Amino acid sequence: MSHNQQAVELSQAECLHLLNETFTGRVVHTHNALPEVEPVAYVMVGTSAVVRTAPGSSLANTLDQTIVAFEVDSVSSDLCDGWTVTGVGSAVLVTDPCRYLAGHSLPPAWKDGDETSAFVRIRLQLVHGRRLTTRPATVPAGADGVETAPAAWLWTELP
Repeated sequence: MSHNQQAVELSQAECLHLLNETFTGRVVHTHNALPEVEPVAYVMVGTSAVVRTAPGSSLANTLDQTIVAFEVDSVSSDLCDGWTVTGVGSAVLVTDPCRYLAGHSLPPAWKDGDETSAFVRIRLQLVHGRRLTTRPATVPAGADGVETAPAAWLWTELP
């Protein structure tokens, strides 16, 4: 039996729950007029993602209420199951991270001993996500009753 890939839209509550379940993601921002994707460690504070980056990095330097995209996912290595959540919001440099993150863990550093960090808050204004699942597919049998071709993996784009 073959399987088809199916994408199911997630509710905003499900998206926020998944964002709280992991600590690495990607920020998409503009650097020198070109899009740049940067992997980041983060923690959620309410509906804001607080990311850790290096002082002077392109991410830390391109802010001032800049609109950025934030993406987190978890997909199995065989691409059969997983989820993806994307958010869009304005990013600002956190000037007092100890005060702002009081009661929350700091996002982990990318390397041991990296104590010099800048923190960026992304106030997520739009959030959407999809869960990828596999489901059995019926494949028409040939005249001899044998499946003639496996079903294709479907990555369904939802509105």
